[in-house]
Amino acid sequence: MPNPVCWIDPLGLAGCSSASGQLPKLGGKSVSQVEKTLSENGFTQTKVSNSAAKNQVWNHADGSEVRIHPYGNQSMNMKNGDLTPKSGLNAHIHKENPLGNQLDDFGNVSSNPDLTHIGIKNPSNYPSVRNRPHGSGR
Repeated sequence: MPNPVCWIDPLGLAGCSSASGQLPKLGGKSVSQVEKTLSENGFTQTKVSNSAAKNQVWNHADGSEVRIHPYGNQSMNMKNGDLTPKSGLNAHIHKENPLGNQLDDFGNVSSNPDLTHIGIKNPSNYPSVRNRPHGSGR
């Protein structure tokens, strides 16, 4: 039976943790290490993009989602025109709770893109896929 306090918490702040919020820190890990951790924690890969970026979506039965962007964002600017954070231009993941809130690497709800683009290790062929060097960005 689900915890009713979590269920009625529209902002996801009740301290009831989702599968994505309970994941260990993934920052700094390789794509294969992240995939292994997700699989071990009950996540299933549900999508891999056909693009060169090979973005992945992993879902959990509780509605949590983790997105892996092995080659980062293609655009140097975000939709609002601001420069994309360095973590967004390089390999990163997004953790999202069942309510659609973005999480930082500690499982806390955050709207700060510097915290919700959780940096992981770039694949060795990153420069040839993105036409920019490892570590690009502000």
